[in-house]
Amino acid sequence: MDKSKLLDWANKAIEYGVANIPDVIRQYLAWCFWSDLALVIVWTALGFVAIRLGIKSFRKYKEDDYDSEYLAGALTAYVLCVVFYSCALGSLYFALKAKLAPAAYIIDLLMP
Repeated sequence: MDKSKLLDWANKAIEYGVANIPDVIRQYLAWCFWSDLALVIVWTALGFVAIRLGIKSFRKYKEDDYDSEYLAGALTAYVLCVVFYSCALGSLYFALKAKLAPAAYIIDLLMP
């Protein structure tokens, strides 16, 4: 390949990249927003399942003369609920940051 053709090709590639950077960043921010929002939904649903299991275990605990295995199940379910809702809040934070403060989101990605 000729050196001038190679330089011409490289210049065109650079121009194309520079022209499309805003679109790539916009698409990336949209992806971050929607993926984090999907995680909020998943974590929230898992939290509801944990609450339901905790209530069911606690009712069994009261019905079966306060058997400790049901109490352990209820406490485990409630701990999982706290974990799931903490993850949901973290994902919601990043989703809102990507939507409402995109510059801060990009800066946080670039500056670890």
